[in-house]
Amino acid sequence: MPRLILLLLLGAAQGALGWYMVASGLTERVDVSQYRLAAHLTLASVIFAFTAWTIFCLGSRHRTPSSAGDLMAILLLVLVFAQIAMGGFVAGIDAGMGYNTWPKMDGQWIPNGLDAMQPAWRNLFENALTVQFVHRGLAYVLAILVLVHAWNAFSLSGFVLAYGVWLQAAIGVLTLVLHVPLALALAHQAAAMLVLLAAVWHVHRRLARPLPVQDRP
Repeated sequence: MPRLILLLLLGAAQGALGWYMVASGLTERVDVSQYRLAAHLTLASVIFAFTAWTIFCLGSRHRTPSSAGDLMAILLLVLVFAQIAMGGFVAGIDAGMGYNTWPKMDGQWIPNGLDAMQPAWRNLFENALTVQFVHRGLAYVLAILVLVHAWNAFSLSGFVLAYGVWLQAAIGVLTLVLHVPLALALAHQAAAMLVLLAAVWHVHRRLARPLPVQDRP
């Protein structure tokens, strides 16, 4: 019951955040604030992941993480959340509409202009070049870590997560080089949710312990 109440409150917060996001645009401007868009997307992802976790918890309890593999599984989940949030900023400022080459950006591995804005932190959220560069960089880090982790863990959930991350990366590259066609952009967003689901499932599979029969719902 506490989890269901929390889900209800999160749903109400998402509705309020959605209104706050829409209120930032669609009047004087034809888009919305990338900050509010990213926050709305991230909260939606939290609700989705928490709903999945609640379902996975039926019939089981979870132990405390006790190994490097457990901690890596949790880190991968955190990185998936970070990548989704960064994707919100990419969408919010149309960062994918430019620099449509891969693997280099603007003909360079590390393009000029990543620190064009002042103060420097604004580049991470408002500079289209930097936002796309960080989104690419996170994808590379996630793809490498998830492959190493899947090999070390050698579990079904680990390989499913690795497959999902690499498939999502391929869709992302294709979306970029084809100048963001709507169908591919939507597929990229949908695949992000599937990757998130796989990451939650993987953490659950590593930490789950079956409940005694008499305690199951």
